[in-house]
Amino acid sequence: MKKTPAISTSAFLGILIATSLANAEVVPESVEAQTDGSDQVAVVDVENLRSERAVNEHGDQLIVTHARLKVREMLKGRFKQQQPEMTIEGGTVDGVTLQVSDQPKLARGEQLVVFLKERGAKHTPYRRGQGVMRVKKDRVEESNSALSEIRDRVRRRHNR
Repeated sequence: MKKTPAISTSAFLGILIATSLANAEVVPESVEAQTDGSDQVAVVDVENLRSERAVNEHGDQLIVTHARLKVREMLKGRFKQQQPEMTIEGGTVDGVTLQVSDQPKLARGEQLVVFLKERGAKHTPYRRGQGVMRVKKDRVEESNSALSEIRDRVRRRHNR
């Protein structure tokens, strides 16, 4: 009689959990939750983009892009700088491109609503790419809502 290898319950559960995590989708947070978790919320234009090589807190070498922002309207908090920068992972340096699946690819001139965390002089999107919403023709693409509705929701939450 031929023996087949048995898989332990803990190994099976480990494989099941790893597969579930790999296939899990990130559930977007509400505007209210993003407002609560952010230090600043603003309507901005991307004025300039600059990418460079960097090393993250885990020692990983990567490419980051610094977006200089022109503030149209502050909805929560204040920036210490006149022209703040938002830093996101991804970009192109010397012909090498790093695309990060949960980070937006930005373009100069586009209008955004940004929910930012502040770490010293550095601003990063809250919950990574969830903290960046594109605005086109006064509509916020990620929520299919009018910019005025997002603006009102942030202000109501911040001023409660």
